[in-house]
Amino acid sequence: MKAAGTKVYKFGRFSLDTGRHLLLKDGIPIQLREKVFDTLVILVEAGGAVVSKDEFMEKIWPDAFVEENSLNRNISELRKALSPGIEDAPYIETVPKRGYRFATPVEVLEGDGSPIHLPQTKHDSLRRLIVSRTAILLLAVALCAAGVGVFIYRRAARAGRAVEPASSLTSLAVLPFRSIDRGEQDYLGLGMADALITKLSNLEQVKVRSTSSIRRYAQSNPDALTAGRELNVDSVLEGNMQVAGERIRVTVQLMNVKSGSPTWAGTFEEKFTDVFALQDSIAEKVSTAIKGQITAAEREKIYRRYTNNVSAYQLYMRGRSRLPPFNKNDALAAISDFEGALALDSSSALTHAGLAMASASIRSRFAQSSEVRTWEERAKQEAKRALELDPNLAEAHEALAAVYRYTDFDWEHTIEESRRALELNPNLELPHQFLAAAFYHVGLLEQADAEARAALQSNPLERFESLRMRGMAALFSGKYSDAVALLEEAKLAKETTVTDWHLAVAYYYYGERDRSDQILEGLRRSTSAEEHVRAQASRASFLAARGDRKQADQLLTEIVGSTYMDHHAAYSIGVAYAQMGKHEQAVKWLTRAVETGLPCYPWFEKDPLLDGLRGIPDFQRLMANLKKYWRSVNDRYGTS
Repeated sequence: MKAAGTKVYKFGRFSLDTGRHLLLKDGIPIQLREKVFDTLVILVEAGGAVVSKDEFMEKIWPDAFVEENSLNRNISELRKALSPGIEDAPYIETVPKRGYRFATPVEVLEGDGSPIHLPQTKHDSLRRLIVSRTAILLLAVALCAAGVGVFIYRRAARAGRAVEPASSLTSLAVLPFRSIDRGEQDYLGLGMADALITKLSNLEQVKVRSTSSIRRYAQSNPDALTAGRELNVDSVLEGNMQVAGERIRVTVQLMNVKSGSPTWAGTFEEKFTDVFALQDSIAEKVSTAIKGQITAAEREKIYRRYTNNVSAYQLYMRGRSRLPPFNKNDALAAISDFEGALALDSSSALTHAGLAMASASIRSRFAQSSEVRTWEERAKQEAKRALELDPNLAEAHEALAAVYRYTDFDWEHTIEESRRALELNPNLELPHQFLAAAFYHVGLLEQADAEARAALQSNPLERFESLRMRGMAALFSGKYSDAVALLEEAKLAKETTVTDWHLAVAYYYYGERDRSDQILEGLRRSTSAEEHVRAQASRASFLAARGDRKQADQLLTEIVGSTYMDHHAAYSIGVAYAQMGKHEQAVKWLTRAVETGLPCYPWFEKDPLLDGLRGIPDFQRLMANLKKYWRSVNDRYGTS
């Protein structure tokens, strides 16, 4: 597809130059594949109107047959490239059953077809400055090689020298350190970053991006400034490592994302077996560069260690990099890594916490019916051990919140432990996800949406869980169109079946029953007890609603005796019986759903499939108790 003439469009921080086939963000070019660029042009030039999928196909691939997934990939790449701020609405909106539309106002800068020469930006000057500095650096290296100034340079570098004050720094990302000698040390680079994140998170008034937000950079070689903009931070800490014999040398640099200039740099060297002392030294120097002076309490936390065994720490880090797991293989691999670490050092509270979280995830998402109880008990045991070792470890409270969230569906304790974890370390991401899940289950739907957004703010690159939680909050609010759009976007953000059941339910209430059936049919063959039982229970309720009582009865017979049963499945069974006119059984199963984790009064009140029960005294008593509980949790947790 060729753009007609030359036009420049302005939206947010972006400029789109159709003539030069160029997308700029704050004056910096954003690389897009040709078809992805064409997709953006079509959306922008539609002026906010919905563009159908067929229209995209005709304009982008006029002479070729391609699958709809090609368009989905283009949209997904665009969303990642545009990546709006946390408080901004997304640029591209999914309109279920119709297509996509550009949801942000667009300003046409010039449209007469003549070339536009954009003014030189500060980033162009910055690039020339970087080139000049690079040339100077190369000259300095050459002089050093000749033996000039070596002693002075090393002393200054080892001490860590501030280039300009960093007092205005409020947010920081620590990138995985790069190994000059590629190999096993690549993983040490992620471990080094994780250690510094843990230590620097103790600094007051500085937000530090979580390890989960930066782990995607472990296998790449990102430009620090690009990564900083993607992570929406003021500054980025990057480093290089070189292992020579028994020694490790690390060079570290703190970059100001806005100016593109370094604010501090340092070189450190220790024996490889003293890598923890190396981490302590770097953390203290960086903390001083950021704040000028650190308190005694901050210093104590910076020097706190949870293991002195390097091999155990590397295994812990590899396991932690797989959390949260979105497939069973990753979950089991994480378990294996944590077990290996504990075999070397059983006193690490961090490792016990990681093992608890991985076990809880397996129990909830991937375990077969016969395995559920085993993983549940293990998760509880490991969380308890982590807290015994360190009652004030944020990750231990995070792990306990995970156990309550995934095994007991104890939402009040999930809320309390998540909030305690965030009190101890406000930079954690997962407690916000746990809070979002707890809030939508107990019916605090606005709070659920807010916590899902807070999780995204902690990790701007992990959209899946935030979108999934917001989708469920929208569903239980009766906003079916929003629920479908959010859950479809979540599915594009990560290839996993975790969200399929939620999406199937959303499609049913939105009115696309065939699409719902298609998804549920696919989940019938899932080896996950959770996915299989929920899908069968939902199918039974939807079949009963359309009058197919015989098939609904067959499904109910199969799943009622299942060894696995959760609140969502129990709710669907109750709905099925309600649609079949079996009111006593319906109220029994709906009560079970409430008691086992779904006391969501707004959803019980809105669900049209429960309308047949509204005049039944037993159901009215259930609703009265639900409303009373909903008001009590709103009083307790309605505001942070």
